[in-house]
Amino acid sequence: MKKIILSGIVLAASLVACNNPKTTDSTTTTDTVATIETTVTEVVEEVETEMSEEAKQELVQKIDAQKAEIETQIKEIKPTELKTTSLREQIKQKWEKVHFYTNAQGQVLRIKTYPYDKVSKRTEEFYFQNGKLMLA
Repeated sequence: MKKIILSGIVLAASLVACNNPKTTDSTTTTDTVATIETTVTEVVEEVETEMSEEAKQELVQKIDAQKAEIETQIKEIKPTELKTTSLREQIKQKWEKVHFYTNAQGQVLRIKTYPYDKVSKRTEEFYFQNGKLMLA
């Protein structure tokens, strides 16, 4: 379920990013509403593979380095905010707003979700590389 919701958020972020001209002034944008209906037809099979501890540590270091690179890139990017008031009940009941960061090519680099204060104080972050989820 989390993957479907995340897919919808990514698609909405991509659609907004494609339609958002880059400006240098500090104008504010109004809420963007996107209705996304997705039918999942492809079955995703999870396969566990054996990895040595050394290979695991190497993979963790690689992911940490990519995350740090993304964090450096987005320091200069103003996030696009997506209010959840017009989204499906499942999303708007839990999340107050979603920030997404895109590069100059319109690719989503990071998505950060913010819960309502009454629900939780914990945000969730999703990192992308070449349009694919890298770290959640």
